[in-house]
Amino acid sequence: MAATIKDVAKKAEVSPSTVSRVIANNPRISQDTHEKVRKAMKELGYHPNAMARGLVKQKSQTIGLFISTSAELALSNPFFVEAIRGIGSVIQKHGYSLLLHSIEDEKDAERACLSLLRQKKVDGVVLSTSRVNDKLISKLQTEGYPFVVIGRPVPGLSINWVNNDNIKAAYEATEYLLKLGHQQIAMISGPEDLVVSMDRAKGYKMALQSYGLPFRQEYLKSGPFTQVFGQEAMKHLLSLEQPPTAVLVADDLMAFGAMETLKTRNLSIPGDMSIVGFNDSPLASFIHPALTSVNLNIYELGTQAAKLLMEIVEKPGHNASQRVIPTQLIIRESCGSPGKGGDTLKASCV
Repeated sequence: MAATIKDVAKKAEVSPSTVSRVIANNPRISQDTHEKVRKAMKELGYHPNAMARGLVKQKSQTIGLFISTSAELALSNPFFVEAIRGIGSVIQKHGYSLLLHSIEDEKDAERACLSLLRQKKVDGVVLSTSRVNDKLISKLQTEGYPFVVIGRPVPGLSINWVNNDNIKAAYEATEYLLKLGHQQIAMISGPEDLVVSMDRAKGYKMALQSYGLPFRQEYLKSGPFTQVFGQEAMKHLLSLEQPPTAVLVADDLMAFGAMETLKTRNLSIPGDMSIVGFNDSPLASFIHPALTSVNLNIYELGTQAAKLLMEIVEKPGHNASQRVIPTQLIIRESCGSPGKGGDTLKASCV
């Protein structure tokens, strides 16, 4: 028979109510009593019922993670999988569960997220992205609910967020291609309404400007973070009168699609086209050629977002905080100096 709270109280020589207070981390319980009760729980193999503990504390002991894409796309993208792993590693230590909610429509996101919070089905939420004029963020801020954004919100909002410096990361990746000698550099970017896409495109444009090169609109293609869009975007770039010799791609999945298109045209990487991705997904080092990519420390993004949210949930009144996670360009085999150049690329489209 499983141990009960009364069994723990008897072994620790305290009252059942004291055991309950220890489980709830009541600050009025002394450290000695806390340790004595925890020791008794461990020896008896007693595990507090999460639902009952939540009722006592008037909390759900659940954190919501809202991902702005379909579940199928989210779970096939290493970024979200790694972020979920980081978030889960933190909240489990605090006795919380994770509720994953995928959304494709902004209105559905607002309705679903606010409903869960108002019904106290979740104690706080992590938003995986930030949009321009994001109504959900404004609502959460106005109504005072605990939330953290993975990504930088638009300027002027004093909220909790964890992010990379995507402008700097894109600048450095573009500069790497420039230093290799490329002057015709294109970019395959993410959805235009996402702040992360805007930041990476801005870094790309700033690098071109720093080296005295003009920004060419036809060299920038924006769309969903999918392998299929990467394929289509590369087809567009190859169809141009003057195709690029290098491409910065805002996500590894899109980069894999772009590389697939090049291979079907019998174009070599990096001989005919250099490619840089973002996320440094596990597959980046295993494909051929291995993909040069920006490591975003995604697991750390997840853990820091969860730690910040736990601070807000467990200590109301927490001041808005922002944390920037460093990035690193991982150089592999997909980049080189300009090779055979535009003539080969043009010929491939004939």
